[in-house]
Amino acid sequence: MITITTGMIKTFEESHEKYDFIYNKHLEIPSNDTYSEIGKKIHALINYSLKNFNIENIINTLDTPENKEVKFLWENYEALNIKNCIESEFTFTIPFNKKIKLSGRVDAIRKIDDCYEILDWKTGKSSNINIENDWQTIVYLYSIYNLLKFHKKIDNPNQLSFTYFFLKENINMTIKFSNKKYTEYQKKLNNICNKILEYSQNNY
Repeated sequence: MITITTGMIKTFEESHEKYDFIYNKHLEIPSNDTYSEIGKKIHALINYSLKNFNIENIINTLDTPENKEVKFLWENYEALNIKNCIESEFTFTIPFNKKIKLSGRVDAIRKIDDCYEILDWKTGKSSNINIENDWQTIVYLYSIYNLLKFHKKIDNPNQLSFTYFFLKENINMTIKFSNKKYTEYQKKLNNICNKILEYSQNNY
């Protein structure tokens, strides 16, 4: 049994060697941590807010030069006036087939009437991602739909959508799920996940 994440799929497609280093040999690859740290800070702040923690003291610490970017992103998030969230930093793991599980962590999920919406906070540029074909879109919509359906909270893919919020640009983009997309996503996931499974079995 292997548990596959969006990051694993993207890395595998980018380079089998890089995938091997990170996920099989567990070696760290040097990277620029500046943007990563900003992303971690704003995600943590939004999560605390959605969980109704008292974050006044944290907000006060943003008035420093090193937190200028975080404050800017936070103010853009606040202007969205996000409501009706039922989950924040929600971790999921679902069975895909007898040998594969899909796993990930959703920034937030909100419920409006009988519909659900996956929310994702982005700190980069909207031009850096093709949301229609991104593996995050595919894995999250497919997984969360199956999870909600299993718990009898939803019975039609049309009741689910995925919105990316690009906080730096004040842009949001939404993908609406459908029966057609469900079938397409399942085929794509079956293809890539079985390739990863076969690669892992042949190399380890």
